[in-house]
Amino acid sequence: MPARPPAVLAVIPARGGSKGVPAKNLAEVGGVPLVARAVRACRAARLVTDVVVSTDDPAIAATARGAGAVVVHRPPAIAGDTATSEAAVLHALDAFEAMSGTPVGTVLLVQCTSPFLTGGDIDAVAAAVAEDGADSALTVAPFHGFVWRAGEPDGALPGESWRGGEPAAALPGARGREDAESLPLGRPAESGAAAPACAPRRAGDRAAVELPPPARVAEGWTGLREGGSVGAESLPSARPAEGRAPRGEFAPAEGEPSAARLAESGAAAPADAPRAGGRAAQGGGTAPAGAPRREAGRAAHQATAPPAGGHGVNHDRSHRPRRQDRPQDLLETGAAYAMRADGFRAARHRFFGRTELVRTDAARVLEIDDPHDLARARALAPLLDPAADPARPPGALPDRGAIDAVVMDFDGTQTDDRVLIDADGRELVAVHRGDGLGIAALRDAGLALLILSTETNPVVAARGRKLRVPVLHGVDQKDRALKQWCDENGIAPDRVLYVGNDVNDLSCFGLVGWPVAVATAHRAVRDAARAVTTAPGGSGALREIASWILGPTLAR
Repeated sequence: MPARPPAVLAVIPARGGSKGVPAKNLAEVGGVPLVARAVRACRAARLVTDVVVSTDDPAIAATARGAGAVVVHRPPAIAGDTATSEAAVLHALDAFEAMSGTPVGTVLLVQCTSPFLTGGDIDAVAAAVAEDGADSALTVAPFHGFVWRAGEPDGALPGESWRGGEPAAALPGARGREDAESLPLGRPAESGAAAPACAPRRAGDRAAVELPPPARVAEGWTGLREGGSVGAESLPSARPAEGRAPRGEFAPAEGEPSAARLAESGAAAPADAPRAGGRAAQGGGTAPAGAPRREAGRAAHQATAPPAGGHGVNHDRSHRPRRQDRPQDLLETGAAYAMRADGFRAARHRFFGRTELVRTDAARVLEIDDPHDLARARALAPLLDPAADPARPPGALPDRGAIDAVVMDFDGTQTDDRVLIDADGRELVAVHRGDGLGIAALRDAGLALLILSTETNPVVAARGRKLRVPVLHGVDQKDRALKQWCDENGIAPDRVLYVGNDVNDLSCFGLVGWPVAVATAHRAVRDAARAVTTAPGGSGALREIASWILGPTLAR
């Protein structure tokens, strides 16, 4: 048997110790726990082969398994308040490869605190690495706001622009979700090699950017700009603009000597000048020999300057261009990241090499960090969830316009889940003739049909031949088989109705637009279903579903 190709592994960190929203990862949005929503989105992605939830919480683990994920127990050392998402992904990556024996080619970090992330978003970020050759990728959304920060930039004179050169220590770094900070964006790999120089490019709707080393970042703002270079040539010059004082020297009023020159000449700084960094002149004395001119300049200015207000972060506050005249800024959504697995292991942070920016719908960007975010998500769910249809009230049933395919479990769905065994060990089951009539009507109406079963049983194959419906049986991972069948037949999973009865059907429920349970299904399956039949399994449930789609007379 040929070796399985490298996996595309989605890792969902979901620890149990959230502080801002207790038990956050189990909080429901649209009636579905956040961790289950993330698992379903990953399962709906075409390229994702495996989904792992990393958790230290038994309740989260149970919910994740019910949604179709593999659970990796996270040890306490990387489950605390200071734990990083990178640590969880590295641990889960190693654990998955040890458990499955399958190497991982591309690893994804998917956050369950982004409830409206779609399978399409995850597919796009995975494709950037797995298919398009990027080293790392992240989801971004268009952003048009002017960003301000209270106070003056660290190390800058009052009124000095961000673009004039804020020190690197004050620049924002990469964020870790889960109440902790991650490694700084742009940090070189642990090997000590410098990060590559910036080289943005366009790739469809994705802009690629390579991150500069921290020393270069200090030269100016590091916002991600679509279609424009953020290399050294685009960073602000260290030379002062015409008519401006050099950095480190405050421009005096006309006819007055600068405070820095006063310090150099030994003249006294103003008597009421406050101490600046412990070195500027104070109380009428002179600055110590060799004191930086910048300190003396700050001391002289602060004697008369008004209290600091705020400064522009991604703009020059003295210049207000129209929105259409400004470069397109892109905001990191915090929802999904993809990395080459080998590169991620070497760099130990999520941004390395060529980082590709994958645009997503700004209307769907929401990160849940506090109770107000959770309340907003719950209010938006009826509008943004893929299953939501304003024309279809809650409890409504599918019709022909919403369905392209019907996929059916066998035992417990087309049968009453009982098996009769004769003296020779042969199994016998009972089926419902009304179900056969309904399935024939669905086939004649042009819907794609499939019987999908974990059982390897001649009875299942015989029933498929009788109904003229293809059968996949003896399937261990039903969701993977279903995803492959949809891909091979060009069917969008959100236009599939899947009907099942037991917990091994839940992983398929997370893939499709219409998960349906029969009346006698396990309670967990009924709770996860979008619709539930009134007929029990093996007693006309499929005939009932056919009447939902085609009408009570099963008109073609």
